[in-house]
Amino acid sequence: MPGSLGLQPAEATPVNQRPSMLRDGDRVYYYLDISPLDMQAADDRRAARRCMAHLAHLAHMQLATPAQLARAGGVCARTVRRDVERLKQ
Repeated sequence: MPGSLGLQPAEATPVNQRPSMLRDGDRVYYYLDISPLDMQAADDRRAARRCMAHLAHLAHMQLATPAQLARAGGVCARTVRRDVERLKQ
């Protein structure tokens, strides 16, 4: 991606070249390149879905597609798209 160094924390699960997720014990951290975006409890599925929807909503920045986020987050792409619609309301 132009303008991106593509750096991610080494232990993180890449969503694609820029966003990634890092599960560390009872926390999940979301990164854009090496910058942290959000953090939540690992068992807080509602917060996870909100964060994935937020990243998908930023699609105009070409961060990640719902399918990429769903694959990395272990949910259905339809769920991510539905949560994006809820976020817009």
